[in-house]
Amino acid sequence: MGARPKQGVLGALIRQWRRQRRVSQVALAEEAGISARHLSFIECNKSSASREVLERLISSLQLAPVQAELLISLAGYSPPLQSKLNGERDEVGDAWQLSYSLAFYEPMPAMIMDGSTNVILANKVVASLCERFNVVPVQFQGKDNVLLTLASPSGLRQHILNWQEIVQFLLWILRHQKDGSIHPHLERLEWELAQMPGLREVLRGDLSPRSLAGCLWVEVAAEDGAQPAVFAHTSTSFSGREFKGRSQRYRVESFLPVNPAAKKLTDAMKGCPAS
Repeated sequence: MGARPKQGVLGALIRQWRRQRRVSQVALAEEAGISARHLSFIECNKSSASREVLERLISSLQLAPVQAELLISLAGYSPPLQSKLNGERDEVGDAWQLSYSLAFYEPMPAMIMDGSTNVILANKVVASLCERFNVVPVQFQGKDNVLLTLASPSGLRQHILNWQEIVQFLLWILRHQKDGSIHPHLERLEWELAQMPGLREVLRGDLSPRSLAGCLWVEVAAEDGAQPAVFAHTSTSFSGREFKGRSQRYRVESFLPVNPAAKKLTDAMKGCPAS
């Protein structure tokens, strides 16, 4: 019974990451050297994937090492030896359990971020919302980054009315997440933020705790100019598995619909197209 949920997550993750990269089932199957029918069965958890097929899918999707290792582990195979040697395993312990638990947030959007606001895992509602709004993710350290995608003119910024407050909120968290110590990648992240139009003023804004009350709400602009969809933001932090004496802090971010427009938006994300 324990293997079934892992296999269920495997197919869902392959589909999610394929959609995030805007690749059709036919195109991915052709690149991986399998039939579209076989890929469809893998994504629907009606068929398993051999290690060779899985590695070709990972290569075709250009997945990050932690994502690749997660799929390999979910399929019941041993992770690559190189992954164990080069320190790539300092991400999330028992990652399949976390990805499986994200599904229980649905229809609420939910994701897991690392200490640099890189997306480690997200449920299908997040992927569907990004696809709906044609959001182009901005990467940092080889992963989709929430902070940069939020601030990018071609990212979430054009859809979230209070994006500036949320950027300031996330920056405050990064600057104070370890008893005032500086996050090792924060300087580079802030530099990349500062290169985006209008961000220098945001970075010079008030980042004190008293300014954060309004940032617990995310206001999404309505496509027809009607009432915006308002979500209440919740966050839970936890420590990842230690590796070579190091540990990583992660955050589960979820967004609860608080008005009819938000509920309507998330309800529309329940039904996803087959490919």
